[in-house]
Amino acid sequence: MKYYIFNHCQGITRRLKKVSKTFDQVLEQIIEDHENNPYDKEQKGPHNKDFIDILLSLMHQTIDDQNVIDKTNIKAIILDIINAAFDTSSITVEWALSELLKHPNAMKRLQDELENIVGMKRHVEESDLENLPYLNMVVKETLRLHPIAPLLLPRKCREDITIDGYYIKKKSRIIINAWAIGRDSKVWYNAENFDPMRFENNNIDIRGNDFRVIPFGSGRRGCPGIHLGLTTVKFVLAQLVHCFNWVLPSGMSLDELDMSEIFGITTPRKYRKEGERKSAPGPKGWPIIGNLHMLGKLPHRRLQSLATKYGPIMSLQLGQVSVIVVSSPETAELFLKKHDTVFASRPKIQASESLSHGSKGLAFSDYSAYWRSVRKVCTLQLLSASKVEMFAPLRRSQLGQLVKSLKSAAASSEVVDVSKLVGELVENIVCNMIFGCAKDDRFDLQGVIHEVMHLVGLFNLADYMPWLGAFDLQGITTRLTKVSKTFDQILEQIIQDHENNLYDKEQKGPHNKDFIDILLSLMHQTIDDQNVIDRTNIKAIILDIINAAFDTSSTTVEWALSELLKHPSTMKRLQDELENIVGMKRHVEESDLEKLPYLNMVVKETLRLHPIAPLLLPRECREDITIDGYYIKKKTRIIINAWAIGRDSKVWYNAKIFDPMRFENNNIDIRGNDFRVIPFGSGRRGCPGIHLGLTTVKFVLAQLVHCFNWVLPSGMSPDELDMSEIFGLTMPRKKHLLAIPVPTIVVSTPEIVELFLKAHDTVFASRPKTQASEYMTYGSKGLVFSEKVVHRTTSKCIKSRDMMLFSEKIVHRTTSKSST
Repeated sequence: MKYYIFNHCQGITRRLKKVSKTFDQVLEQIIEDHENNPYDKEQKGPHNKDFIDILLSLMHQTIDDQNVIDKTNIKAIILDIINAAFDTSSITVEWALSELLKHPNAMKRLQDELENIVGMKRHVEESDLENLPYLNMVVKETLRLHPIAPLLLPRKCREDITIDGYYIKKKSRIIINAWAIGRDSKVWYNAENFDPMRFENNNIDIRGNDFRVIPFGSGRRGCPGIHLGLTTVKFVLAQLVHCFNWVLPSGMSLDELDMSEIFGITTPRKYRKEGERKSAPGPKGWPIIGNLHMLGKLPHRRLQSLATKYGPIMSLQLGQVSVIVVSSPETAELFLKKHDTVFASRPKIQASESLSHGSKGLAFSDYSAYWRSVRKVCTLQLLSASKVEMFAPLRRSQLGQLVKSLKSAAASSEVVDVSKLVGELVENIVCNMIFGCAKDDRFDLQGVIHEVMHLVGLFNLADYMPWLGAFDLQGITTRLTKVSKTFDQILEQIIQDHENNLYDKEQKGPHNKDFIDILLSLMHQTIDDQNVIDRTNIKAIILDIINAAFDTSSTTVEWALSELLKHPSTMKRLQDELENIVGMKRHVEESDLEKLPYLNMVVKETLRLHPIAPLLLPRECREDITIDGYYIKKKTRIIINAWAIGRDSKVWYNAKIFDPMRFENNNIDIRGNDFRVIPFGSGRRGCPGIHLGLTTVKFVLAQLVHCFNWVLPSGMSPDELDMSEIFGLTMPRKKHLLAIPVPTIVVSTPEIVELFLKAHDTVFASRPKTQASEYMTYGSKGLVFSEKVVHRTTSKCIKSRDMMLFSEKIVHRTTSKSST
């Protein structure tokens, strides 16, 4: 039972059943063909029958008291012969030629023998083999170092027995390490060296009678096909060495010839021939899980580290999934531009299959006519520039409400959770765009959406080891089933409400429809030859847009503000640009964004260091292909490490430093055309919502920086601001960003100045806290930056009266001394 479970875990049981059924069907057809004489049985004659002819002639003969030869026996015997003969002889010839190439003197000696015995006027014949002793020694030495089956075939003990004083229990499995026996230094001098002459002038037998070298086993269960195998090996090897001189490829030395092997029933060379398909380099994995254990909590960082060792195209085995990781701009361009169509598909993942009705949305559907039609609907009907502009009043209104609430917090110098507030802002904008409302008392819409996004972002073992899905070890399957049902019910209700005009569709007008209105207007339109837009498609598309928009914009704003707080000079420069372009008498409008180049540079630099999805969304290879010399098999999963590409020190100077000015006076594009920074991906599967995302990020960031000065909570220096991240569908900060908003008001006319500094002087008599004053004046205890409290009044009195620091008398005395 335990072996069955282990094999099932590896996927072996399923594959065995499949290949067993196929092989049985093939053999059955061949046997029927022989029975029906299509193989010209009569023309063969009695001495030219093949194995199946011979076995069929023995049909129904008695095997033992209970069995006779039937088709099942014939199939089993044929399979055994295939397993025993297919690889064994060819691998032995392969190793023999490898050793001869590595030892030219041995090659020359064998060629001399062949020339002397056979001559150069004819080919070798099998009748010559008995007259070639050095050939026989070469084959023996090859089989000593490279036995056909290194551990032979296992045996099983039939009864309890004591061997050499050790008790061996019945049914114990016996493994004979023929490979180790052939290299035993107590038996063989220079055991690791290839030296055929060690077999000269001795009768060491390799057929199972001399246990110093037993490549064919021994005893009752020894190989019955020794004669066939040795004849084939000797004949092929002799012919190849006799007919040709063999040399290594140009530039390869003898020491560079790779003699590594692969373990299995047989042990072939790791690289069997020049020009063989070359796999990308990568770390060795563990059984079953492969390299899964190497990913850690922050896979994007771990993969970057591994890429420094194995290169920008690196192979991994994650469970049962073969993966290629791409980590440089040059290689990313090969995958996402030059061979874009080959890598334009998506792998099947459990979350998408469960939530998107079998991946019927845009993000994870296969590359097909269906996907192209859905993308066209999204880009033209939902995410076009005109549609983004249509929702500008919504963004302005929601952002205005946030600014108002922040002003209330600023009035009391309250520390605010920037991450939470910006997240809620973007969620409200997205929900209003999609559903026409942000909240509904009938259900917890945003709560369900958060659960959906959390599950989509989780690392799910079942995506890499599908057989684990049935066990639901992480509980993800149960949660996906539950939230999928709940979310479907909510969407169904909202769609029904839209159909019944409960969302005031008529009052919205044609230019203010939400996404569901737009999608419902497309109902029953043809998608491809087999599909039309229905409720299932609408729900799947809506889910994809939510996943793509909910966290992405807010996370980018969060990281941008974090970097600005960590780099005050950059914050000041952005505020100066906003003051010069927008002024201080009004709020920022979306129409201002194109006139703010430094804002654009800040956003680019933020996305370089903190891409929205650090590993983008995975792609899947649609066909076998060779990229940059590496063979990539169909169905291989492709991971683009956008995080590593943005921090590539070969591309970016001071790659880890936040410096927006690196984008000055260049046309580096972040929309997928420049592979040095690809936060939105590129090519056919690039993000279709780039314009909406960038507009939202720039507008929110500009407004927050324009309306407020931002300072860190009391006592925290910029160096102490934690910039750790969490890995998931997006890459948010590990800890929420906490900061204090300080309203920014600029007074520029004499009349207004008089109102502030005279009519309402006491109201504006305090000072804001600054980092310099906190550190340099013992917590702002001096005169300049102390608050308008008793301490300030006392300080002023001390300085101006008791100590008379600035009295006329002191000033006069100081002036007189200066004159003197």
